[in-house]
Amino acid sequence: MVAETAQKIQESAPSAAAQAAWTRVLGHLKGEVGDTAFRSWLRPMAIQRAADGQAVLAAPTRFLRDWVVTHYADRLLTLWRSEDPRVTSVAIVVAEEAAGKPAAV
Repeated sequence: MVAETAQKIQESAPSAAAQAAWTRVLGHLKGEVGDTAFRSWLRPMAIQRAADGQAVLAAPTRFLRDWVVTHYADRLLTLWRSEDPRVTSVAIVVAEEAAGKPAAV
């Protein structure tokens, strides 16, 4: 049971390469949007995984996810593609939904 849980955690954690790419993407965005917008909209998000041509980011709330999708989705994809040309899409999910729990309404 413990080994299975550890394996699931390891499988769900982003790779070191995905985490490094996300850190670089965030660095570019912070310079572009400024500190206030960065802290409000982008810093709260986390990389879940980058595989099979898709980068998946988790936002803590549905509102934040919707805002980022509306205002930053195109730029996120462009920056991810500059980090990894294999990435063809960026998905942003609500963290609670990604963890298998219903999102807070």
